[in-house]
Amino acid sequence: RTVLLKAFDERGLVFYTNYSSRKARHIAHNNRVSVLFPWYALERQVSVTGRAEKVSTTESLQYFLSRPVGSQLGAWVSQQSSVITSRS
Repeated sequence: RTVLLKAFDERGLVFYTNYSSRKARHIAHNNRVSVLFPWYALERQVSVTGRAEKVSTTESLQYFLSRPVGSQLGAWVSQQSSVITSRS
């Protein structure tokens, strides 16, 4: 899976995802995760392993509210990781 790394601080790497997404459900079941950063120019990669933990509700809400309104609406109404049966 691809995620957007939003921060790196004393807690570790921080990314956000919909709590109902397939990724979030997998992490809830097994929080041992890894991330791979490809460094194409040097033909190298950096791999990090560890445990995933939810950020606070306050931090999660602050991030959500920092997104553009259209992005908020899209995230709010979308059923991430679900099959869409038709275009209508």
